[in-house]
Parts: sequence; C-alpha cells; structure tokens
Amino acid sequence: MSAEEYPAGWLTQFRRGIFAGLANIVVALSVTAAIALAAWLIPGPDTTTAVSAIKAACIVVLSGHLGGVKLNGTLVTLAPLLVTVGLAWLSGNGARRADSTSGFIGMCAGYGGGAAILASWARLGQTHAPVVRSALAALFFAVLVGGTARYLPVLGERLSDRWNRIGRAVLLAALGYLGCAAAIDAVVVAIHLHEIAALTQRVSPGAAGLPVALLGLAATPNAVMATVGYLAGPGFAVGSHTSISMFTVEHGRLPIFPLLAAVPTGQPSTVLGVLLAIITALLASALAYRQLRAGAGGRLVLLADVALTAGLSAVVLAVLVAAANGSAGDGTLQSIGAVWWLVLPCVLAGLAVGGVAWMVTDALVFARGVIEAADATKDDAGEADPSPRTVTARAS
Repeated sequence: MSAEEYPAGWLTQFRRGIFAGLANIVVALSVTAAIALAAWLIPGPDTTTAVSAIKAACIVVLSGHLGGVKLNGTLVTLAPLLVTVGLAWLSGNGARRADSTSGFIGMCAGYGGGAAILASWARLGQTHAPVVRSALAALFFAVLVGGTARYLPVLGERLSDRWNRIGRAVLLAALGYLGCAAAIDAVVVAIHLHEIAALTQRVSPGAAGLPVALLGLAATPNAVMATVGYLAGPGFAVGSHTSISMFTVEHGRLPIFPLLAAVPTGQPSTVLGVLLAIITALLASALAYRQLRAGAGGRLVLLADVALTAGLSAVVLAVLVAAANGSAGDGTLQSIGAVWWLVLPCVLAGLAVGGVAWMVTDALVFARGVIEAADATKDDAGEADPSPRTVTARAS
C-alpha cells in the first residue's frame, strides 16, 4: 500500500478542520464586507474610511453569534437574525463536509479562533466586540449548529419510523407558525410602507439611507419571531414602555428605526388577534397531524405523538424566539422581542388543543363513513333478499 492510500491521521484532519473553520468566518466576513463597502461607496467616501466599513462588517458578523457587542461602551445583545441564519448555514455546511470528528472539532476551534482575531482587530472607538465573549460565542455557535447539522441525520437513521415521523411533524408545525408570522409581517409592512420609507429618508436622506435599509432587512427575521410571540398570545415588547399583544397595546417612545414604523398603534383588535391565533394554531397542528396519522398504530399512540410534537415544537419556537430577543442598551431598551418562557407554554397549549381537535374531527368523519357504509350495506341486502316481508313491502 502506497503512502497516498493511507487515510490522514486525526492530527492532520484536525489541522484541516482549523483551516476550514477559518475559511468559514472569512467567507462570512467577505460577504458582509462587500455589502458594507457598497453601502459606503454610494453616499460618498467623505464620511469615514473603507477600513472602518470593513471593521463595521466584522462587528456585524460577530454580533450574529449572539454573544453581544459593545456599542459606545454599552453592551448590546440584540443581533440581526438574518446574519445569524447565514452564519448557521456556513457552520452547518462546513460541519457536514468535515472528514471526521477530529476535523469537526478542528473546524469549531478554527471558527472560534478566527472570531477572536476579528474581535481583537475590529474596534471603532468605543464600539467593539469583546474578544473573549466573541470567541466563546462563536465556538458555542459552531459546536451547536454544526453538531446539529452533522449528527442529526445520523441520529435520524438510527431512530424508529415513529420518531422520524414526529421529527418531521415538529418541523412542519414550526414552519406553520413561522409562515403565518411572515405573512402577517408582509401585510403589515405593505400597509405601513409609506411611513417606513418616510422614516428612512428622515434618518438618512437619499442614497445614504441604504445602510439603514440593509440593517432593517437583516432584522426582518427578528420581526417574524416577535409576531410569533403575538400569535402565541403573550405578544412582544420594544423596550419597557411599548408592548403589543392581542389584548393590550402600550405605546411609548420608540427608537428612530424605519422597521419600527410598522409597530401597531391605537387600541388592539382583540377579535382579529384571537382569530389569527386560532387559525395559526389549527394550521400548524393540521400540518403536523397529517404527518403523524400516516403511520400511527392506534388512537392512544396518536394522542401521545400529538403531545410529543406539541412539546418539541414549542421548544423549537421558544429557542428561536430567545435568539431573536435581546437588549439594545441600558434603560428603556433592555428587552426587545417576545419572552421565550411565555411563548413556550402558549404554543404547547395551542398545538395540543389543535391536534386533539383534528383527532376528534378525524374520528367523527370516520364514524360517519362507517354509518354510511352500514346503511348502504343494509340497502343492498334488502334489494338482494326477496323475503316475504320485503316483497310485501315492495308491493305495497
């Protein structure tokens, strides 16, 4: 056997993983820096330097790991979730391509080390990402997201068909909530598009408003998760003076940010809000129930699957809500978004009740079909059996 045919040792695979992790964070920085430089060029290069634009891109990338950044010396944990989604795709793709577990560990180490290097370099006055906090957040992010992407399919192959069916139902239920929230956000933004555009021009007139618009686009998933909190019941908050739910609306002073122009004002439409919450829960539970009933062994097993799906879906949505939540400074902006520990039981209750409702509906439809089949069998038997009573009845 030649030397080329021997597989690489664990140390070689670990070193390759380190370079792969560094490459992932370089790719993320390159894409973000290209967008930042484009936004820097359009207004004109007379306000800041190109290096500052690249450093700002570094800070945005590091904030996507949900470790927080220091904005003028104040810790800000609220991150644009679209950046987090992009980083999750890069980490998951890199973890799946790793040759072995050693390569995956090396990738996570390289990713965390690259984040530490970027954090130590990217400083704009008092605005920066803390080095240790950023490195640990990036390392945890790579381990969690990459490990899920790498080992969840392996776990799915070892699980039974029932658990795989529950996993697919959890995914469909979560997508049901996210899809309804995204649709509602699209309608609300379309209604308030004029106010959003006017506020954008007020903040940065002309082409200078492009960075603000891009930041609003990156924060769109945060708005979707806030709407999930609204549909679940608890609602969401924008600081300590503004809270929105289907039952109450408290409107205080909001930061000057264009996307916040779509925040509802005035009295809440409780009937419409409750109706939207019910439709969302029924739709999400219907998507999950259709997957569950395909291979259920009996009513009790199906009921247990509905309960498990409701609980796991609530956990998934609560994690996403927690990722979209955060603080934008001290004082009145310490909490922005929905509260995950309130969303969890509400989603659990909604999906459980919806699943039971679809089970009852399915049972009633089945019972009606049995009764109709029995009546049809009775009629066919009466026509085929020429007994004296039947003949007399026909003659009369």
